[in-house]
Amino acid sequence: MTTDISDQIETDIQAAYGSMSAPNWSFAETRYANHQYVGLIHLLANFGDIKETTDLNEDVSVVIFAALNGSDGITLRLSLVGKYACVSDSAGRFLTQLELMEDAHARRIFELLKEEHMVLIEPSGLTKTLDFGDEDVTIYEVLFSGDEAIG
Repeated sequence: MTTDISDQIETDIQAAYGSMSAPNWSFAETRYANHQYVGLIHLLANFGDIKETTDLNEDVSVVIFAALNGSDGITLRLSLVGKYACVSDSAGRFLTQLELMEDAHARRIFELLKEEHMVLIEPSGLTKTLDFGDEDVTIYEVLFSGDEAIG
């Protein structure tokens, strides 16, 4: 991740959680209830079958499963912290931009994310850690989910 992106992520984390040392997760329910990604979700539905699987007990993101061209599909996580996304395949492996470009349907979804000014966080960025609530946690946990998909 570039320094500019890292700085913006930290700014967005502070704004959402209120504090890096004593974070408050209540923003997730409020932002989820505001349906900030409803337009994007409708556009994603144009590409095929989608299903929202968000669980606010673990997620600080809107989680969308998109079936791709008869394959197992991909899972998109759209952060409630800021305009960040990450994408994983049906095996739970997080995908890079280059990997998304290899599949025509996945490429269209990536291009839609770009049009919506979403920043795709690459797998290497998801595993970076920061001091958050007096613990070292991954960017994935703070931006997307505590579901332990990244260890």
